[in-house]
Amino acid sequence: MKAPAEILRVWNHFAGVPMETFTKGWWHARCGGVSRQRTIAEMVEHRKLHGAGGNCFDLAIWLRHAFCQDGVPARVVGHDLCTEDAHVAVVATGSDGGQYLCDMGDLWLQPIRIDGPGVSDGWHAGFFPGREVQIAPTDGGIEVLYRRSTGKVGRQSYDLRVLSEDEVMAACNHCQNLLRRPFCEMLLPHPETGVVEHWEYDKAKSFWNLAAGPVFEAPCGSMEAWGRRISQRTGMSEGLIAAAFAAYGVSGPT
Repeated sequence: MKAPAEILRVWNHFAGVPMETFTKGWWHARCGGVSRQRTIAEMVEHRKLHGAGGNCFDLAIWLRHAFCQDGVPARVVGHDLCTEDAHVAVVATGSDGGQYLCDMGDLWLQPIRIDGPGVSDGWHAGFFPGREVQIAPTDGGIEVLYRRSTGKVGRQSYDLRVLSEDEVMAACNHCQNLLRRPFCEMLLPHPETGVVEHWEYDKAKSFWNLAAGPVFEAPCGSMEAWGRRISQRTGMSEGLIAAAFAAYGVSGPT
């Protein structure tokens, strides 16, 4: 189920990149209220200057580019493109001929094989923080099941049909103009256990999304304090975070 070395080499290059929509709001304001998808060069520059990551569309086309630059065949896959429910990831082809799901937008620990004998047999640990996963084939795609230690099961689907570049970019540009709220997720060592887990900020709450359920941190009393906490966790600059809060119309803790 684990990816070969050439896929992991590229994947590991993105360790520490946050999945977030702060940059989307910041970029939307800089574009004068009508966004376009950032180029790879712009994403690299924003990463260096501001510690920015991106949403699932940013991260998918950035990861695909990195794979292709390293000689690994890769394509963008997803579902419900050009809607509010859209989600995209990357499928890379390994030197063993296998197809591997690489989803930075959902913050997997590592890619997972999605074709070949035995991939749908049982539950697999070590691919997603705090969960076991199972790959289930569907008509034209796959469904990933995520099982917590409590037995609760979540799901994510992927349409594996080949997308044209026009389809990918149309979906990217559509997503960049959907401003809903600022949130971010990071893979970080938990301060008590040292185990890599999901840390999240969403709707004036920050928490660790653990196998047994969310564990909330103490709330912050000001937007400046939220900016400091988010910056400390993600590496994003406090200036970008403040500008993003303003772009989303968030003016105080709720």
